[in-house]
Amino acid sequence: MTDGTAGSVAAVLVVGAWKHRGEQRSAEPSIGTYRPGLDGIRALAVAAVVVFHLGRLPGGNLGVDAFFVLSGWLITWKLLQATEHHDRPHVDLRAFWASRVRRLMPASLLVLATVAVVWPLVGIDVPTLRHDIWWAAAWMSNWGTIASGGNYWARFGEPSPITHFWSLAVEEQFYLVWPIVLAVVIRVSRRTRAGVGAVALVGAVASVAYMNLRFNPGNPTSTYLDTFARAHSLLIGAAAAALTVMRADGSLRCGRAARRLAPLALVGTIVIIAAAGEGATWLFRWGFPTFAVLLAIVVVAAADGWAAPLLANRPMRFLADRSYAIYLWHWPVILLLSPERAAFDGIALDVVRVALTIALADLSLRTLETPIRTRRVLRSWRAPLAGGMAMAAVAALAIIATSPSADQQVATTVVTLPSGNDDVASAGPS
Repeated sequence: MTDGTAGSVAAVLVVGAWKHRGEQRSAEPSIGTYRPGLDGIRALAVAAVVVFHLGRLPGGNLGVDAFFVLSGWLITWKLLQATEHHDRPHVDLRAFWASRVRRLMPASLLVLATVAVVWPLVGIDVPTLRHDIWWAAAWMSNWGTIASGGNYWARFGEPSPITHFWSLAVEEQFYLVWPIVLAVVIRVSRRTRAGVGAVALVGAVASVAYMNLRFNPGNPTSTYLDTFARAHSLLIGAAAAALTVMRADGSLRCGRAARRLAPLALVGTIVIIAAAGEGATWLFRWGFPTFAVLLAIVVVAAADGWAAPLLANRPMRFLADRSYAIYLWHWPVILLLSPERAAFDGIALDVVRVALTIALADLSLRTLETPIRTRRVLRSWRAPLAGGMAMAAVAALAIIATSPSADQQVATTVVTLPSGNDDVASAGPS
């Protein structure tokens, strides 16, 4: 996708969204927790990341931040909705964490196991592969790279096929801590939503301040991957969720205001994406939080039915259902099908990469993710047992299949990522 093509797509989205700004919702939001308009945001976010990694949209890395905001909003909104339907409001931590494990672990472990086997078989030498797989399996990929002193944007060697797991690690760490915070706020606060919103806003401000204090243009990796520096996007989404109570008809409080602001907010996000390829260090100063605030407005508006013909159509739903698996598979596929190994290049190679990624994602969704997520398999005690065995198997594969010298070379995690600024680039969602 050229810059002109990207601009044309963005223009179509903006014009279509603006056309529906004053209309009644053409597709009423469902009364439950499913919000069809959010499918479009998932689809566009993962598409932006894939096109970014193909080297055709320098600002597409912000698709990761879109996932952060959306995850923060959706998880907080669902938890608050659940607590408000009990006589004694509480957060069911066990049920929440179990659902997250069923949703995230199977597909991610499959990708890690595949990489652990395929990379050595094909003869691709990534010195840090064992190290990267271990940290990714433990949901700590971002801290593994930081601890090893890795340079996320080094331009040499074979890139690691696991590096994009950093954003999954940030979200997984948020899923571990944030529900506990919610449980405490619910217990001590008489006005639960006000308390959650206040805590989320304070946390977001603290995260932005921390990011600015920690940021070093000479070493952006340690800040970019830092959970505390990146938490503001998730927390801004959480703060927005605290404001959006669902009414009896399924609409959201603050939804009308968000729909009115959404076209301008969408334009703002597109401007930031378009500008992110040049002088990207400003993202750490104010770009990331500004993008998160604007995206939060779009998320609330979409959840309330704004631009439903664009965001909730069948192609968007297809991509959204597979967005997690697409994110997991796309980077290894891009690296495996390099121009040298594929013997051709250009648009044709990109089409093959995207097609293979979607095919793998579809297979993962149908045969692995959905059966486990809906508990058609691995019920009761079998689920944690299978999870533990799967993690042990992945760790063993990493030991057996990767080079014995890998642990001696963990100081360099290398990834070749396209960017308009050699100092700052990014990858990544969920």
